[in-house]
Amino acid sequence: ARLQAFVQQPFDLAEPPLHSWLSASGIVLFGVTAFAVRLGVLLSALATLAILWLWARGLTDRITAAVAVLLAASSGLFFVASALVQADMTLTLGVTAAMAGFYNALSGSRRWGWLFFAGLAVGLLAKGPVAWILSLLPIALYMIWRGSWKDLRQLPWLGGMALIAILVLPWYLAAESVAPGYLGISIIS
Repeated sequence: ARLQAFVQQPFDLAEPPLHSWLSASGIVLFGVTAFAVRLGVLLSALATLAILWLWARGLTDRITAAVAVLLAASSGLFFVASALVQADMTLTLGVTAAMAGFYNALSGSRRWGWLFFAGLAVGLLAKGPVAWILSLLPIALYMIWRGSWKDLRQLPWLGGMALIAILVLPWYLAAESVAPGYLGISIIS
């Protein structure tokens, strides 16, 4: 009954839905509690740290990777954001996944290339187009510095863009049907 009341709220277009979906899933699993509402944020933080661990572990030794994860987890902003009921940690997950996936895909790991596209999809569903700016701007600067654009062929572009379309387009099209002009506004703001 509580979840039904939550679901019957008006269609909120202030932000994309991923954070709300994660909170609703926690409520379904554990009822309406402070923990349940924050469960998705906590899982996003843990997933971010797991990706950071795998990324750092591929670049260096276990101790340095562990230090990187501990530094990230113990930083004030990360620690606080992992407990707040807001979409910022889910956005962090998307950006981290996109950057780690991109970097490792250029090293020849096609599996990491899929993580790049999944991260972009998570970011779009967490905070909208700003996720692409936060991900793709540093990546573009890195590629300019690197100077080897042909390496972009390492990414699974066709399948990756299809993955983004399958995961993201249904919600954005639904939002546009409920509020015509939403797509234009969400891209501009």
